[in-house]
This record gives sequence, structure tokens and C-alpha cells, in this order.
Amino acid sequence: MLPRPFILGFVLSSLMVVDCTFAGMSDEREIVSPLTSAKAIRSLSFEEAKAGHAVLLEGVVLQGVRQLPQALVLWDGEEGIYIEGRDVFSPDIRAGDVIVVKGYADPGTFAPMVRATSVRIVGRSSLPDPIKTSVSEVAAGGYDATWLELEAIVQGFVAVQPTEEEIAVAGEAPVEPVWILHIKGGDSQIQLRLEADMDVSPLLDAKVRFTGICYSLHNPNRQFVRAAMVVNGADFVEIITPAPRVEDLPVTPIDKLLQFSQSGYSGHRVKVQGVLTHHEPGRAMWIRGDGRGLEVATTQDTDVTPGDIVEVVGFAEHGRYAPRLTDAEFRKVARQEPPLPQRINRAGQTVAHEANLIEIEGELVDIQESDDVSLFTMTWEEGTFQGVLVARYQEQLPRLGLNQGSRLRLAGICTRVPQSLAPQIGIWRIEEFQVLLRSADDIEVVRSGPWLTESRAVYILAIGAGLLVLVIFAIVVSARRAIASRGVERQMAEAEFSAMLKERNRVARDIHDTLAQGLNAVSMQLELAKNTSGNSGSKSHTHVETAHQIVRSCIAEARESIWNMRSHVLDQTDLPGALEIVLQQLGAPHGTKCRLEIEGKRRRLAPRIENDVLRVGQEAIANALKHAQAMELVVKILFRPNRIRLLVIDDGVGFDPESAQVTTSHFGLSGMRERVDQLQGSLEILSRRGGGTVLSLEVGGSGRSDTSNTL
Repeated sequence: MLPRPFILGFVLSSLMVVDCTFAGMSDEREIVSPLTSAKAIRSLSFEEAKAGHAVLLEGVVLQGVRQLPQALVLWDGEEGIYIEGRDVFSPDIRAGDVIVVKGYADPGTFAPMVRATSVRIVGRSSLPDPIKTSVSEVAAGGYDATWLELEAIVQGFVAVQPTEEEIAVAGEAPVEPVWILHIKGGDSQIQLRLEADMDVSPLLDAKVRFTGICYSLHNPNRQFVRAAMVVNGADFVEIITPAPRVEDLPVTPIDKLLQFSQSGYSGHRVKVQGVLTHHEPGRAMWIRGDGRGLEVATTQDTDVTPGDIVEVVGFAEHGRYAPRLTDAEFRKVARQEPPLPQRINRAGQTVAHEANLIEIEGELVDIQESDDVSLFTMTWEEGTFQGVLVARYQEQLPRLGLNQGSRLRLAGICTRVPQSLAPQIGIWRIEEFQVLLRSADDIEVVRSGPWLTESRAVYILAIGAGLLVLVIFAIVVSARRAIASRGVERQMAEAEFSAMLKERNRVARDIHDTLAQGLNAVSMQLELAKNTSGNSGSKSHTHVETAHQIVRSCIAEARESIWNMRSHVLDQTDLPGALEIVLQQLGAPHGTKCRLEIEGKRRRLAPRIENDVLRVGQEAIANALKHAQAMELVVKILFRPNRIRLLVIDDGVGFDPESAQVTTSHFGLSGMRERVDQLQGSLEILSRRGGGTVLSLEVGGSGRSDTSNTL
């Protein structure tokens, strides 16, 4: 209960509030039913607190003004409330002062609070009685800005040096020493900030009563992380049970730690003794005693090596599976030979050798390296386990030449790996474990694995695949270059052949216009001379007749030569058009029914192909009309995507293709076969006497723009 002067002062100061606004408030909030209790403010929601309700509070200061930030905690007789105010707190404010605070509510970063705009000291009062609680309840949260009293055992402490900003704020005033204490009650631990100029060493391992304010550490999402306590001054620290003297502590066997006892666990330090098996200075050490291993967490960096017998004093706590000592101190008492590892042959043996130095063999399955550790996955007779090597020894691994399938003998500290679900009561059996390797010397290669491991096989396959891709790429590039080269050669050949055809056509025209016309004139003169010579039996008449026959033969030869040389018809039309002209010119005098049939998409062909196919078709048509005595002649042209086929079909008398040597002028079957061979095509003649004839020609039928054609 608050004293009567405090209550009267509160009532009088409340009656003095007559203005509609608070003087000094930056946003001039109106005082409409101001909030007058810490409970009312802490009950606001985030949105309500953000609205900035006016606040008028009176209460007792629980601790002096904190400079960073400028803040204090006020007790209004019912609850505590956190208050911040920039340049509004007098440096004279002390714990026990009764003050009146004007301001407005603020959501704060965790719980609703008050932003002060003015503060006035109105008296003094004794501090209220704190709420008696425990470390476990504080650790659970819910006591933010609350005046508390709890009892705990101090397990460790460390001095905190003031920051440059704190020194600057303090100015010439002395900066109060600050200690961070680790306190424990039951199974819970919290940190306590003690702001007092005192010797804290007697607090270690003592049961102490602390009175102070609880604060909460939270994240930016306004979520509770952990609780802490601030004690301001040595007056709020009381030793209930002094710490036992280290000299008086009995040596507890390692295998007896945290075993059943009717007196229960005191929470004070225990003393153990054992031989050192591994030491990581400044972090932890492992010892062996009574055939059991023990992990000891200690920041002490005294130089000790395996084989040293050490005496350790620390707090026993439940590890992940087996007991361990924390906040420990040790001293070397003797020396012996370094301990030998315990040979492990069955998984069940690892339970008794938790935290002990063991030796085990297995086959290496995989190595995973990170910035912190190298992790060796091993198989053995009863499953799998893992070897762990800290990063500072990784550079020693290459000399061992480890690969998959190697059989290794590992020596190191056995560490159980608890599964996520444990039984409710009874024995907790764990089969999974790791081996903490002290250095690369703890790895012994019993048998090297095969050179061709899975990872190397994958690597080789990757290289082979890469080479195959390069080979395929080279082949594709080479093929494209070859195709391009053949295309250039083809274009050059076509250009050369076109030039040759033009020259042949020119020669043919010249022969036709000069030699052939001259022979026709001579033939006409000889015809006139023969008709006017009179006596047909005279020698002159005979010579004229002979000369006339020779000239007519020369004219026929000239016509055949001109026909063979001239392909200028292809300059005017395509292959089907040229063959149709041939049918019309040769078929009309014989009275044979001729027709041309076309299948597929009609297109132009390479000049040489068109010219040679035309010549073969021309010869076949001429042979059918002159020798087959056909009544009907059909010429078919079949256009395929990459081929062309020519069929010349007649219903004539037929012949024997094997023995026949049909010729027209100087061009017969042998000539046709030669042309077809040059085109790299195929020629087939099907005929029998009295059964007609079918001539089939098939060659590559690429168009003019097809660079893959090699003709």
C-alpha cells in the first residue's frame, strides 16, 4: 500500500489539472479524459496506443533515470509503466521520488508505454513491495517493466565496459560499473544486469535474492525473445546461502552426476576429476574418469594437453543426452600418458562412452566440407555414423588421399545425436552418434578405396559428355563448311555449265544460220541440176545424184548435231514444258497418240540435271516413235521432295534390252546410261517383244537453290 501522503499528493495534483492542453506537448493533444493508470495504458491495443491518448500519471520512481535512452519505470500503486522523455527528466530524480508525469500513450516497440512531455517531482516515498517470483516465471515472459524479487544461484559473471556514448552522456560524472550475471533457478536461466560498484565474486555459486525491474528483449515484429532483469545498486542484492568453498567440495565420480538422490539436485557447483582427452581453449574440454567421459564448457584458456589430470569445478546440467558441466574452472593436478581410445564394435557401446575418447572403423561414403567443419559420412556393421573435423584442420586432409570406399579408423570424442522425439518416461536409448575428431591425425587409412569412385565416375562422364559435345559441334561446323563449299562449287559448276550451254547454243545457231543453210542451198541446186540433166543414165547424172545424197546426209547430220547441242528451249520453259514440245514435234508426223503426265509439285531443277534428263527423255521418245511402232506414248514426270523420276511408256513391239543397240544418230542406250551415271542416278528399261517398253530414270531432283546438290 502507498503511504497516506502519497495518496493525498496524488489527489491534490489531479485537482490542479484545469487546462485543456498539456504545456510543452508538441502536438497540443487535448486532455479529454486522460489516462491516469498504468494498467489502463498497458491495456491499450496497438492502434489505440498509436492514437496518442493523453496521459496524467503520478507514482514512485523505481530506479533512477537511465540515460540511454532517457527513461525510467514508474509504479503507480498498481502496476509499473515504462516512460521515455527527451530532455524532460531532471538529473536529480532518484529511486523513491514521487513524480507527476504528463504526456501521451505510445505503442512502443513491445508493450504500450508513455512519452513524457513534462515531469515534476512532488515528494518522496518508500519503494513498493516487489512481486515475488522465480527465474522460470520471469523467463516465460509477461513481466515487462515490473518490480520483482527472485532467488537464484549465480553461475557466472562478466564485467561490461561502458560504451563511448555512455561515457559521453555521463560527462564528468563517474560511470557506474556494470556486471552481467548468469543466474539459474530450476531448469531456467536468465541474464541479470547489475549496476553496482561492488565485488561480485562472493555471488558465484551463492543463492542470492535480487530485487529489480524485469525488461524484455524482443524482435522488430514486437515478439518476445527472452527476459532480463536490471538491478540498480548493491542494496538490492542479498546473499541467502553463501557459495560452498571449493576446497570443501567432495570429488563426485563422473558416472554419478545427475543420478537419483533423495536430497535432489542442489544447483550448486560440483567437483570432478579426470584425465584430459581433448581441449578446445576458450570453449570446452573433455575428460575421462571412472571409465566415463564428460564434456566441460569453460572459457578458461589455460594450456593443458591430453594426458593431464585436471580438477574441474562447474555446474552440472542436462546436456543433449548426457550430463555436462558449464561455467567451469579447472586446474592441472598431475600428468600421465595420453589416454588410449576405447574400441567400439557395437552401437550399444556408444551409450556408455558418451563424451569419451573412442576408436571405430568404417567405410567412407561421402565428405561434405563447409566453412566450419568437414563432415565424414561413414558406414559400419550396424549402420552409419559421422566424423566431424573442425575447419582449421581441413588443410591436412589432402595428404591422406581420402576417397569413397576407403576403410578408415577414426579416433575422437563420441557425441550422441538425439532424435527429435524422446519417450515420456523410462530409458532413452539413442543409436545415432558422431565422432568429434581432434585433428587430421585421428584419421587412419586402413584400406584405400577404389580409384573409380562415384564422384569421379560422374566427373569422367561429365568430361566425356563435354568432349562429345565438342566433337559433335566440330562435326556440325565441318559439315556446314563442307555443305557451304559444295554449294559454292555447285554454283560455280552451274555457272560454268550455263556458260557452256550458251556457247553451244551460239554455235548451234551459227551452224544453223550458215553451214546448214548453205548445205540446203547446195542441195536445192543439186536437185535442180539432177532434174535438168535429162539422161538419167549419164555419168554426170550419177555424180549429181551421189553429190545430192551426200549433201542430204550432211544436212541430216547437221540437224542432229544442232538438236543435240541446242537446249535453249530450257531458257524459255522448264523440263516438263521442254518434253511436251519434244512430244509435239516428234509425235505429230507418226500419228502416235502422245501425252504428258505430271505428279508432285512442279519445280525447276539444276541446269545440268534438266539438260541431261531432257536429252535422255528426247532419245527415249525418238526411239519409241521410230522403232516401237507404238499407237500410244505416255511420258510421266514424278516430282518427289529430293528426287525426280521420268517414265517413258509405249505399247509398241518391244525389244530385248540386253542385246539391243538401238541408236539414233550418235546417241543410243549406251549414251543414255553414260548421262545417267554422270548424274549419279539410275536407269531401268523394262521391255519384251510384243509387250511394249517402259524406260525409268530416277535422279536427285534438288532445285536451283539447294546447296546440297553436288551435280
